[in-house]
Amino acid sequence: MSQTARSPKPGNTHPETQETTREMEKSLALGERISQLRKSRGLTLAQLSQACALSESTLSRIENGHTDVSAQNLFTLSLYLNVDITCFFRDHTVRPPSDSSLPPKDPGVHAQSAADSAAAPRAIAFQSNGLMPSADTASIRIGRTAEEAFDFMIDPGRMDLWSFGTWRVSVGSDGLVTGTAIYDGAQVLVRIEPHPARLLIDYQVGPSADDLQPRIFVRITPGAVIGASGDSCLLTMTALRTDGMDDVRWKRLTAAHALEVELIKSTLETGFDHRTLPLSEPQPDP
Repeated sequence: MSQTARSPKPGNTHPETQETTREMEKSLALGERISQLRKSRGLTLAQLSQACALSESTLSRIENGHTDVSAQNLFTLSLYLNVDITCFFRDHTVRPPSDSSLPPKDPGVHAQSAADSAAAPRAIAFQSNGLMPSADTASIRIGRTAEEAFDFMIDPGRMDLWSFGTWRVSVGSDGLVTGTAIYDGAQVLVRIEPHPARLLIDYQVGPSADDLQPRIFVRITPGAVIGASGDSCLLTMTALRTDGMDDVRWKRLTAAHALEVELIKSTLETGFDHRTLPLSEPQPDP
């Protein structure tokens, strides 16, 4: 027995089907914008997926609208594609970046110029908009390999070479770092959680060992991923803002991070250790 398939009459589509169709169209439109941005920057699927710690197949499904993308992945994609996150939701044609916005192919160890946007610290502040918590990101090009930078950043004994929040650190047998905030002398506890396969580092911070939260994270990107020398890397540090943090403390935190990435770059490239300097003796009043 055969059955004749009947086409649904206009206007009789089930509401749930209409909603599903709309969601699929949104995912496809978002994926298409990500794909356009990636291609406009000359990146392959493999390069962008490696930079954002996504599998190539997952990124392909995102671009084709076959899977949703999380807010955190959107945030990471916006960093590496060098766009404001709202660009993903605008209905316009993506234009390739101008030459002045692209990082140079081989920056050298101490290359610093107005045109080198990746060599100078780049801070991006995202206000809470329902997509993600407020966050600040500082990023800098370093003339050392990704492996060297990663090993430096996971070493608790060297945190006081660059971190204003953990001055004069002591490291417990369990790896818990105790430091002093240089701004106000407050005690800060940190536990470092490295993820070597992704060159990602979570810093769990808090006032006590029982109240540590992963509010700071660092990603090290090999220079080859962004078209630079393989002997260089890109360090990106992101801090999340808590609901109870007022504007004064937030401004202080973002300013500190901009300086911290500069210290990290300088320390890695020069090998200078300020802790080896002799302590200055207080001078008597005349």
